[in-house]
Amino acid sequence: MTPESPGLVIGIALLVVSLLVLLGAFLWAVRQLAHERQASRELRRLYAFGRELLEARLDIDAMCRLVEEYCQEIVPAAAFALVLREPSGAVYCPLASHSGQPLSLREADAAAALALVEQNGEAVLLPGEHEPPTPLPLAIADATASGLYVPIYANDALLGVIALQSDQVGAFTREHLADVTALASQAALGLQAAALLRQQQQRTAQLMLIAEVGRKVAAILDLQTLFHDTVHLVQETFGYYHVSIYRLSDNNKTLILTASSDAEIEHRGLTVPLGVGLIGHAAQEGRIHLANDVLHNDLYLHEASLDRTRAELAIPLRVENRILGVLDLQSDRAQAFTDDDASVLQVLADQIAVAIEDSHLYMLQRQQSRISEALLQVANVLSSATSLSESMAAVVDLTPRLVEVTWCLAVVWPDDERRPILHTTGLPTEVGAEISRELARRSREQITACWGSQKHLVVEAPDDMAALSSVLAEHTPFVVIPLAARENVVGYLLAGAERAEALSGQAANLLADIARQASLAIDSALLHQQILRQQQFEQEMHLARDIQLSFMPESLPDLPGWDIAVEWKAARGVGGDFYDLIPLDENRLGIVIADVSDKGVAAALYMALSRTVMRSTALEGYSAARTLQRTNTLLLPESRSGMFVTMFYAILDLRSGLLRYARAGHNPPLLLRASTLDIETLCSPGIVLGVVDDPEIEQRTTMLYPGDVLLLYTDGVTEATSPDGDEFGVEGLENTLRQSAGLSAEQVIRATVQAQAAFVEGSEQADDFTLLVVRRQPIVQDTATGAM
Repeated sequence: MTPESPGLVIGIALLVVSLLVLLGAFLWAVRQLAHERQASRELRRLYAFGRELLEARLDIDAMCRLVEEYCQEIVPAAAFALVLREPSGAVYCPLASHSGQPLSLREADAAAALALVEQNGEAVLLPGEHEPPTPLPLAIADATASGLYVPIYANDALLGVIALQSDQVGAFTREHLADVTALASQAALGLQAAALLRQQQQRTAQLMLIAEVGRKVAAILDLQTLFHDTVHLVQETFGYYHVSIYRLSDNNKTLILTASSDAEIEHRGLTVPLGVGLIGHAAQEGRIHLANDVLHNDLYLHEASLDRTRAELAIPLRVENRILGVLDLQSDRAQAFTDDDASVLQVLADQIAVAIEDSHLYMLQRQQSRISEALLQVANVLSSATSLSESMAAVVDLTPRLVEVTWCLAVVWPDDERRPILHTTGLPTEVGAEISRELARRSREQITACWGSQKHLVVEAPDDMAALSSVLAEHTPFVVIPLAARENVVGYLLAGAERAEALSGQAANLLADIARQASLAIDSALLHQQILRQQQFEQEMHLARDIQLSFMPESLPDLPGWDIAVEWKAARGVGGDFYDLIPLDENRLGIVIADVSDKGVAAALYMALSRTVMRSTALEGYSAARTLQRTNTLLLPESRSGMFVTMFYAILDLRSGLLRYARAGHNPPLLLRASTLDIETLCSPGIVLGVVDDPEIEQRTTMLYPGDVLLLYTDGVTEATSPDGDEFGVEGLENTLRQSAGLSAEQVIRATVQAQAAFVEGSEQADDFTLLVVRRQPIVQDTATGAM
């Protein structure tokens, strides 16, 4: 070895070490790049998934297919199942597949998968690390070696579970779990909204089915045929496991099985004592009795031939205050009935009860065939009517032709509407019109207090009735029959004749029956409207309330020398109005008020997007005009729905009071000068955001001096209308602001709210309502020294 050999060896060694270090750094960089690319792919996947969820338009089947498609993209699995829980608590599986082929999943397996994640409180991998093979909840062919179960939460409630199973051990990793969990979080609100929509559609379909069953039942006149056909019609229409009708015995002590969907049970017969079991209690108390888990209900009476029963609903068959019997519905699924089901099915039971009563009268009093024919005509007219007003007009028009009366009047209050539906016939045109005007001027409370809740004959109108309508008081005698819906008086049917005797006996019975039919029509119409409104409200609230509230400032900033107050009210619980107070630095405050071009859930979601974009843009430090332009640029690609937003943005210098502002189509704020009580309008050119590219928006400047008040508002404040249709307007807002001079910001808000409320006189809020007041506190002068 030469003398230079050791140095050469050291040099080579150093070179090798350097190469290894460089190679390690290179490999680390490659891994980092791969990780970042993976993260980017995941974000793109979630974005694409969210976009396709919106495009699915609450089609739950399409949403389920999207979840399956994206889960299989994350980790191909032999078996997939999406298990959901209904509001009633029942578990169902809208989609399950094996090797891409659809399959039917057992209810017990679906419930087991849901129970697994519910017990663990989080996603589950089976088997876990270093664990032996574990039995999986879904017995799907050979896909039982490993499983991944991810919960779907919506508003902290477990909505369902995504289940993936494989025929390979260890097919799923923690990375798969995290990716599917992110997918489940994004799908939660969409699936919840779709489920609520499906529930609403099912309820609407159920109401239509009830109307159809009611029409068919009303056409059956033979009593025994009515009982037999009704139970089979109800079972075929609604798919219940067992349907039966019990009638009250003549001594009112027992209930006798009259018809059953099970021929053997009907032949054998059953008798239930009054006050015993769900059926006996329903008849005795005259109210619905529901047991969604009969195995744990003390009132349930077990019947050996119905051992599959898991839920029972007993509904009294009643006419006015009389109980005729009980409609009993049984299901082989626990939690099969909801409270809404019970309320809707009570309408069906009432229709069946009326049909039973009509059939009974027909069989016992065939000589009264005209009554039966008349009631059938009324039922046909009501069933063909497309609105409540049309139904009442038809009843009023038909009654004098069926009963020997000279005139008829109907007045109905749909829910809490201010003006009633009012129709008359048989009276001279000018007389009927005057009576209508007189009654329309009276409140619902005044009329019901005078006319009462019981049918009665008016031979000579008392003073209080004459005070309601002097013209009506001149047309005695007449009979007053309350129209009841949901156990409340919602209107009246009046009929008059030349003689009081013409309104008694058979005519009185027929009029009562016509009123009963009208009451059922009103009940069905009001119940239908109520369910649609309630479900729409619940859907919007569940989807949007949390979002709406989370995007509003938690508290108003406490700024020395400044006084800030706000009032925000959405027309539907959630809406498109929003405001924001953005600390830009220690001396500058960003002030935002905006109004999305709609109301409800859609506006709330677009508001969330607009507010997020606006806040992030404002924090980048642009000028007021440039901030709005930049916000428009970011919103424009997301405005495919045709929505847009008006916005006002100002940057307030907290030391000097200098206000730089710009307006994008929003209502110009009002600035009250404390020194002169003059009001300035902060109006600068600019169009709404989310419509056109690169809009022209101009920035302007003003100064807030001590005592000055800046009032920002949305059009829900100025466009509120009085009962006469007049708007509160900017003029009303300016008058209130001027009268509030010297008050605190909170007092200005309260004064404005009170002034608007007095103006609208209790009219329903039609639009979102936002008021934001910024007041520069006046400089307090020391009265003793004269110092400021």
